[in-house]
Amino acid sequence: MDIEIFVIGFGIFLAILFSWSFRSLTEEKWQIIGAMPVKKNPQGDWTGINFPYYGFFNASACTLAAAIFLLLLGAVYVTLEIAVIFFITLMAVCIPAARIVAYLVEKKRYTFSIGGASFVGMMITPWLVVMMTSVFDSWANSGIQAMTVLAAISTFPNTS
Repeated sequence: MDIEIFVIGFGIFLAILFSWSFRSLTEEKWQIIGAMPVKKNPQGDWTGINFPYYGFFNASACTLAAAIFLLLLGAVYVTLEIAVIFFITLMAVCIPAARIVAYLVEKKRYTFSIGGASFVGMMITPWLVVMMTSVFDSWANSGIQAMTVLAAISTFPNTS
């Protein structure tokens, strides 16, 4: 019963969040969260870098997904240390892959590709699970199946 309450409650939370965000986030006031001045031109105007809200929302989604991933692995008795090592290893590959794939596909030097990071993550995650199972005896001896870890990692929003 606890599982059903969690899933229903989380579903209601997401439905409310999505309902608000689809209506509100397209408005002009939600486009830029902040700006950082870079240099002042001779007329006295500043040029700078804009920081859009979508970056904040994307970072928040990834942080929430990482927390759920750690929670789900903890529920099947994977120690926090092993789960964090797995997560850091995966991110150490996926974050640079976002830039490399964007450069290879889009020929843009200073951009990131969430799709590229997701693709690389999907390709390496099963291999990383197998490697972690063979490296950490406590993980292998606990009877944790690769499918359990893959199910937990599936919570990531196109970034795993």
